[in-house]
Amino acid sequence: AVIARDHGCVHPGCDRPARWCDVHHVIAWWKGGRTSLHNGVTLCGFHHRLYDDETWRIRFAADHIPESIPPTWVDPNTNPSATPASSPADDYLARRVSGGELSIPGA
Repeated sequence: AVIARDHGCVHPGCDRPARWCDVHHVIAWWKGGRTSLHNGVTLCGFHHRLYDDETWRIRFAADHIPESIPPTWVDPNTNPSATPASSPADDYLARRVSGGELSIPGA
């Protein structure tokens, strides 16, 4: 479901496909973060480290799309940016999955 929503690395400007990414816990599991669609994003290995050390942060917009929040040395206003879905069909699927209309076996 995370891959269906994110399509690849969610870091702004990164074009790494989902097959080159890992799922990252937005709130670390050791800090009480759940393994769930609303606490996971796909990040490539390089960008994953930026979020693990909390240089960059992730938040979810009202439509459940992840937004990256840069550190102040990148953007003093820390304006979030989202990586758009790759196609309307993929975006539709991601909305259905995140809205609970579809279930993923074993999830």
